[in-house]
Amino acid sequence: MRVNTRKWLFGGGLCVFVFVELQKLELKLKTLEKEIKNNDAAMMEMRQKLRAERLKIKEFENMKKKISEASADGGENNVDSAGGGAPGVLQLPKKAEQIRKEQENVAAAREHAEEEEQAKRGVIAEPLNNNNDNNHIDNEVPVKSDRVSNSRGVLLNRNGQTPTNKGAIVKKFFADLVMPYAEVGQDMCRAISNMSAARSDIQMLDLYNTIPFDDPDGGVWKQGFDIKYDEEKVKQEKRLEIIVTPHSHTDPGWITTFEGYYNSQTKYIFENMLLSLQSMERMRFIYAEMSFFEKWWAEINDEQRAAVQRLLHQGRLEIVSGAWVMTDEANAHYFATVSEWIEGHEWIANHIPDYKPKNHWSIDPFGLSSTLAFVVSKANLSNALVQRVHYSVKKHLAEQKQLEFKWRQLWSGADASNDLFTHVMPFYSYDVPHTCGPDPKVCCQFDFWRLSGQAACPWGVPPEEITERNLARRAAILYDQYRKKAQLFRRNVLFVPLGDDFRYGSAEEWRLQHDNYIRLFDYINAKKEWNVHVRFGTLGDYFELDHARVEEFKGEADGEVPVLSGDFFTYADRNDHYWSGYYTSRPFYKRMDRVLQHYLRSAEIIVSLAISKDSRAESIIQEMYGLLVEARRHMSLFQHHDGVTGTAKDDVVVDYGQNEVVVFNSLAQPRHEVVCVQTKHLKTEVSRPSYPNIPVPQQIAPVLKRTSRNIEFEFGKYELCFMATVPPFGFEVYKLHSTPNAVGGGASKVSLRSRKKITSSDFMTELIQEPYFDLDNEFVEAHFDATTGLLKSVTPSDGHEVSVNLSFVQYGVRSKNPGKFQGGDDLSGAYLFLPNGPAREMRPQNGYQYVVVDGPIMKKTDIYDCCHGLLLLAISDCYCYFVIIFQMIKRKRFAKLPLQAHFYPMPTSAFIEDNSNRMTIFSAQSLGVASLESGWLEVMLDRRLNQDDGRGLFQGVTDNKITRSKFRLLIEPLDVNKRLNREPDSKSTTTAYHSLVGHYVSLQLQYPLMSMFSSAGQSETMASPTDYNEESNKKYAPAKSKALILHRLGAECGSKLRLHSFCSTSDGKVKVSKLFEGKPTRIRETSLTLLYEGNSNDNFDEVQIKPMDMRTFRLDFTRGFS
Repeated sequence: MRVNTRKWLFGGGLCVFVFVELQKLELKLKTLEKEIKNNDAAMMEMRQKLRAERLKIKEFENMKKKISEASADGGENNVDSAGGGAPGVLQLPKKAEQIRKEQENVAAAREHAEEEEQAKRGVIAEPLNNNNDNNHIDNEVPVKSDRVSNSRGVLLNRNGQTPTNKGAIVKKFFADLVMPYAEVGQDMCRAISNMSAARSDIQMLDLYNTIPFDDPDGGVWKQGFDIKYDEEKVKQEKRLEIIVTPHSHTDPGWITTFEGYYNSQTKYIFENMLLSLQSMERMRFIYAEMSFFEKWWAEINDEQRAAVQRLLHQGRLEIVSGAWVMTDEANAHYFATVSEWIEGHEWIANHIPDYKPKNHWSIDPFGLSSTLAFVVSKANLSNALVQRVHYSVKKHLAEQKQLEFKWRQLWSGADASNDLFTHVMPFYSYDVPHTCGPDPKVCCQFDFWRLSGQAACPWGVPPEEITERNLARRAAILYDQYRKKAQLFRRNVLFVPLGDDFRYGSAEEWRLQHDNYIRLFDYINAKKEWNVHVRFGTLGDYFELDHARVEEFKGEADGEVPVLSGDFFTYADRNDHYWSGYYTSRPFYKRMDRVLQHYLRSAEIIVSLAISKDSRAESIIQEMYGLLVEARRHMSLFQHHDGVTGTAKDDVVVDYGQNEVVVFNSLAQPRHEVVCVQTKHLKTEVSRPSYPNIPVPQQIAPVLKRTSRNIEFEFGKYELCFMATVPPFGFEVYKLHSTPNAVGGGASKVSLRSRKKITSSDFMTELIQEPYFDLDNEFVEAHFDATTGLLKSVTPSDGHEVSVNLSFVQYGVRSKNPGKFQGGDDLSGAYLFLPNGPAREMRPQNGYQYVVVDGPIMKKTDIYDCCHGLLLLAISDCYCYFVIIFQMIKRKRFAKLPLQAHFYPMPTSAFIEDNSNRMTIFSAQSLGVASLESGWLEVMLDRRLNQDDGRGLFQGVTDNKITRSKFRLLIEPLDVNKRLNREPDSKSTTTAYHSLVGHYVSLQLQYPLMSMFSSAGQSETMASPTDYNEESNKKYAPAKSKALILHRLGAECGSKLRLHSFCSTSDGKVKVSKLFEGKPTRIRETSLTLLYEGNSNDNFDEVQIKPMDMRTFRLDFTRGFS
């Protein structure tokens, strides 16, 4: 089997993803690498020294200013003091010449220190002498390359031909080495000023202000209202067109596994679908999940495949969405979402190349993200149908006849290019009882599958088979439900789903539904006074009729389609039952999902680079490509709304059979970060073969474990951490050595507070006895509570202390209250979060046990002995709150909503801010987040529930695993003057953006440097894993094309933090044809998922990408597999 273009590069740049300005970066990196060949460690120390000297100069200037100010006051208190002045006594003002000389002395001292440091490291350089006859070298130092040049024409030559001098070039050399500050482009700032809100008729944040959320009894439609219509008036209206659509929702893993569902149910749905649609001319069917469809397609013969394709082209069968699964919209990262959409669409392109999905179907995800609406629009689908929207929101939209709208992105302003025409199903569920009309007791009677005895109607009135005796009566009842439902929409076009989970799995069900509905349809259509035409149809049939009516009614109220912006979180299906618990349920798997995503993304990039750079890699990659495809599909499968919603092996310990650590950087920027590995030997050090004479900054520390009572050292395990420098999309090899004299840069000093003192002959240990302790570096000082080990405040280098006050809290679970909800109450479970009140702080009487590791390159506090339960992170003292999905979305607190309604999904980050400061928490896994009070941010870490919540899982959440959740905290001062009049508390502001620093922190956390272990002479190939079934290793083969997806991030212009980076924002301009070493033979712009072809261009010079936009290109190369 041959799989086309999936060697795609989904990048992670600050400016745009993947290879943005890559040629410039590579050229500059090559030049810089030559210049710093023997100077990495020295330069790092020099940075620290120069910063210290700058601080001294700043202190000196401040003192000079104070003296000048004192002199201006008349000098009455000044006393001459040769010793510099006694305490409390100011010195006499200095003369200008004296001040100038002191400044020169400070500069000379700094330069002398730099020269000494360079001499110690063997780095000596001089500027070129204008007199070539007097060229000389004071101290010749051998360097690795024959010639290294810098941008000013200075040469370092080991042959002694180039003149050098010690002082001036050191400063120039350092200036060239230090990465420039990345600045936000002016086009970005101008664009962002108009991207704080969408121009829309319905804004969800405003809607929440309007809706009372009072939940009165609506009658037969419990959460709605009584629907009536005028029987005479409807006769004069445009004829009511009704499309009834059979469907089956097949979860690829929920109560049982993917394989279990396929073998017991799903394959029978497909088999009976194929037989029934061919024999029942008027029957129709829609289906969504390509993961199941692909498995069935592989089992059927060519004749059956041809029949399926005929049904698709005749419009009797429709593939809706066409994604690999019906993705979760709260927890899934947008990279994984795009990946699973591409996986599904690529399968369609390879196997049914002349068929393309046009409509999106999202009936089961528990809340709806505007990000997925953006993905759907960029995939070139035209329409969407959604179901799980808060019942009060549905009621409000139904009252206004706004259940159909154009869904616009928050950043779009008046731009309608990414709008998605969207239909919201009005009632409680997508099952048959809740789709024909407002009364489920009546609609259930028209689910004829129940005649087979498979299930009864909960309302006590069973279906009746349609006969000549009851046809008129039953048709009138069904017509009444159709008419009432139609009153909620504007154009007398009605969509009626006819299905549920795992339906249409037997020939009998197909017969019962088809035969009984055909009798009803024929009778209803014959009743001219009812003014109705009803038939089986697909989702595409419905939208075609609806859009025709929009055009017909253009200029009239019924032809208007309102614009909506915002999202539909947090979902509630009834009462105060908010589905905010699943944002956090089973966090271990949410974390593993991101780890898999990182590995898969890195593998995709490596494969693409390998094929484009070196033809020798083709044979190896061809052997492994099947594994890559399978891994991609496994990750796609997990994005299902019952997958990521909710087992790693122990840390790898490096032995000396594997003495090389290969570090890979999957981002588009060079990185200089700490990498840690575990080793069995204390006497270990790291070297960098490409720079053998330069020491690598490193440290070694013990590995600790928590026993039943104490914290103890793990025997024979150590954590070796070193500073790694890796180019963009590049590798760097580091070598591990075990020698008696290895010191690893000095062992870390371990400070410990525990129930029992820990001692070690290898490491310094001590008890912390002060009430507070600090960890600091040149940028920040963090202050901790010595009793708990928890962070209390942070002081950046500017000296402004920010209170943080981190703590752990726990929620209890409320008991059922059937009286309050007429017997309909439930308990917290995997989906629902129903607390018994505010959280209580978890503070052990004797404090937590923790270990402080303080080393030369990494400092950390590890807290052990945390309690079980729902844990939250509380950060205090800021004011406005946003949370990210693919975009930042503003949230507000509402007194009319319960506590659980204020938890939202946090796939990657959230922040709170006022006009002066922003505090952002970045997360490496998806979790729930809330801001329940002003200045507080809470992150839910884990949940343990003994009971089911009545939402179909039939179990609690008791399989908790110890999970290491990873976060980063970023505190940014804001410049109000650069925020372009975007006030965070402005009512019109509904979205915001990370700064460049924020984006970089997020990318580093999501895509850390990847460490791979190898040994010299190791084979280039590897055996398949023992648990990998070779029968499933299909012969996938990559083609001679790649997909390049570029995404330009929006950036906050008002942050005072500046990012050291080689990356330039480039005003969003990308030369696609210049990004690769081998020039593509053809470049075609496509839809996001490559299903629809766009423009073809061999040059694509300076493609302009707007902030927040995504564009996809298919690139053809001569090298590849056929």
